[in-house]
Amino acid sequence: MSGVTITDPAPYVPTPEELNQMFKAMDDSVWVIDNHIANGPYEFQTQAECNAEVGRNVAHLELMLSKSYIQDAGRELAAYEVAITDGNAYIASHPVVQD
Repeated sequence: MSGVTITDPAPYVPTPEELNQMFKAMDDSVWVIDNHIANGPYEFQTQAECNAEVGRNVAHLELMLSKSYIQDAGRELAAYEVAITDGNAYIASHPVVQD
């Protein structure tokens, strides 16, 4: 590939509408985590399924908080950080025993 220069693409810059959708999804993750902390598994869930759901929502928040456009959006992020901490604590305090 002589003579070909590969450059990094321009950084992604979401539109205001896209940012609003991202923050709405993050708010939904906080709700799921907080709901499970307050109420435990849904009646149709095992504790393992509940922990997995909390874990997926924690991972979503961690991923989104790692994005520079989220960090630079000028919005308060403390609730998301608290939900990550609380979600991880919930999973740790509700271990699942495998048979």
